[in-house]
Amino acid sequence: MHLHRNIKTIGLAAAASLALAAPASAATVKANDNWGDVSRNVIGAATTEYRPGPAGNPFGPHSLQIDVADGASKAAFGNEVDYRGRALSTVSQFGFSVFQTGENASPNPENLPSVGVEIDPDSTSTVAPNFSTLVSVPTAAPVNAWSSQIATRYFLTGAAGTATGCNQVTYCTLAEVQTRLPNASILTVQITKGRDAAWHGSVDGLVIGADTIDFGEPAVVAPVPGPAGPAGAPAATPVAAAPASASAPAARASACTGNAVRTLHAPSRKGERFLRVAAALKTPNGFRSLKTVGRAVTLDLTGKPEGNYNVRLISRYRTAGGKVRRVVSTRNLSVACA
Repeated sequence: MHLHRNIKTIGLAAAASLALAAPASAATVKANDNWGDVSRNVIGAATTEYRPGPAGNPFGPHSLQIDVADGASKAAFGNEVDYRGRALSTVSQFGFSVFQTGENASPNPENLPSVGVEIDPDSTSTVAPNFSTLVSVPTAAPVNAWSSQIATRYFLTGAAGTATGCNQVTYCTLAEVQTRLPNASILTVQITKGRDAAWHGSVDGLVIGADTIDFGEPAVVAPVPGPAGPAGAPAATPVAAAPASASAPAARASACTGNAVRTLHAPSRKGERFLRVAAALKTPNGFRSLKTVGRAVTLDLTGKPEGNYNVRLISRYRTAGGKVRRVVSTRNLSVACA
């Protein structure tokens, strides 16, 4: 990354409004398994994945990496389950934190991802139009740093945009959209990028009303100790051991550790082209990224203590129809001693 290329000056007032601190919220929660690529909206060469960094993330060490190769491609990462049916009128704001780069800002300072909220404009009616996407319009962000994007401008796609006057020519505030569509209900909530320009960066802390979604590795839940078991029987009287023979010294106890480097492979899928794999080893402190080369994933068990070692693979494939498919699989290895 070239830290001094295409960096534009930002006024003090604007910089203050894009403060590094996480947006105010009632609750910050880890993204659950209902978050992932919305494949029907992914176009061309666009991928998303959880990654460590970039440094300075107010939500912790991991974030959602978004890579859009060109202006013909589109990334879409969202949740098609948890917000379905929620009244749009109950959501006070949408936004996220973003790591912008000078390279991304070079063609347009507002070249950034958006929040895309698929809605039913009138949940009380089955008459078309019964679908539209509420799209946030980003504003310029500081480069090579994390900043907050709380959306203030929106437009609606399709007939709903025409009917409400909230379109790509005339933007509206969220309050204006809610006033003009009082019965709108949410179908999905997504972070999208495209189809306009290439973009490579990270987002985190998706704001949905009073809640903030923390993307990245899921929290590791510590096991809860069970109740104490019944007391055991009294110990038997110990029997003195025979003295060791002078000619046969006692065997030395030795620690049991692994002695191999294991290579795993992302699965093959018939009719789909492999794109990339992200691999991580589950540890007591979360997931630790592993080295990958093509399909191959390297796990060094040399010197590791006896136990189980669980690896998560997140593989991406291009389907015959051009969509990007995200497949999560696990591999369970162990260091076992006789």
